[in-house]
Amino acid sequence: MTKKGTQEHTAMMKALWTPEKRAAQGEAMRKRWADPEYREIMKIKATDSRKTPEFRARQSAQTTDRWANDPEYREKITAAQSTSAKARWADPVKRAEFLAKRQIAIDAKKAAKNGNNTNE
Repeated sequence: MTKKGTQEHTAMMKALWTPEKRAAQGEAMRKRWADPEYREIMKIKATDSRKTPEFRARQSAQTTDRWANDPEYREKITAAQSTSAKARWADPVKRAEFLAKRQIAIDAKKAAKNGNNTNE
């Protein structure tokens, strides 16, 4: 038995998955995903699995490592965030929402500094 993740294992899996087998598996999965019950079950499983501390720690470590060691990834993410921020700022409704939230935070900070509790 070959160890998963090795080149030998990858070559073996490619040999086993013929175009016919791949097409049959694809068709079986399309039928399965067409079932609303199956979709709902898989949606719940996927959502729940992402909430575990182990998953979150693993994702955090992978993202941190990729950010530190992959300049292309960092460039791609930075560009996407910049584009998204510019689009939100250009939208008058989103801009007003952002400025209103910011003002609330500023007012709360001032109130806390002055000893006023705004939650009472």
